[in-house]
Amino acid sequence: LKNYQLGHQEYQRQQRINALDAEISRLDHQLDANLDKDNAKRIRERRKQLARERASLISPGANYYFNF
Repeated sequence: LKNYQLGHQEYQRQQRINALDAEISRLDHQLDANLDKDNAKRIRERRKQLARERASLISPGANYYFNF
């Protein structure tokens, strides 16, 4: 049962990383296409939050080492 739970947690973690990758990529495309500075600032801030979450999933404690 414990192995199953660990496997399921790992699966969920990987799914979240994949979702974050997709969202970060989408935001990058939005930034490339966006000329509105206020909107671009908001998009960059959201992207930064997602990148931090992704880093913490890949390497717990990474937020302390990465200075975004």
